[in-house]
Amino acid sequence: MSNLLEKASILLTPTAYDDGKILSVKPSTVLGGELITNGDFATDLSGWITSNTDATNTITWETNGARIISTTNLVGIQQDNVLTIGKSYKLTCNVAITTGSIGLDALTAGVTTVMVEGFNEIYFTAVSDTFKIKRTTTNSNCLLDNVSVKEDLSGDFDFTRNSSATRVNSQGLIEDMQ
Repeated sequence: MSNLLEKASILLTPTAYDDGKILSVKPSTVLGGELITNGDFATDLSGWITSNTDATNTITWETNGARIISTTNLVGIQQDNVLTIGKSYKLTCNVAITTGSIGLDALTAGVTTVMVEGFNEIYFTAVSDTFKIKRTTTNSNCLLDNVSVKEDLSGDFDFTRNSSATRVNSQGLIEDMQ
């Protein structure tokens, strides 16, 4: 019962009946504004800081994204002062992997989340103010594009008009919500 408020659900909404059926309401996902600068890499790598680059480890701009090549070191790309520690975020991006795999760093309590080829959608809680994507393997090559990070502002409930509903609170009791 300790995790009831992680994703609270509405148990019953008064007058939400239709032909003998109880209708349920699902809270909507609410996102803040875009936090990443130049996430589409439209003309260059501006707004991004590159790390661990040398002759064999590079990050280059291409017309369809940022090419990350790593042979011996774990090369990365980042933006500083974009996250607030403890807040929840939604990351979306496209990844085209030539060789190896790509992972994320500084997103959730030291856990690296490996992204897949294609579209990625990842929810995370910030443990740093820096948003960083770095290689998790050596001898790898990928193209990163359409990087978007937005704060997840979703709450227990989102009403568009005054309404009443009930939910189970953290003590396991049914609670009236306005």
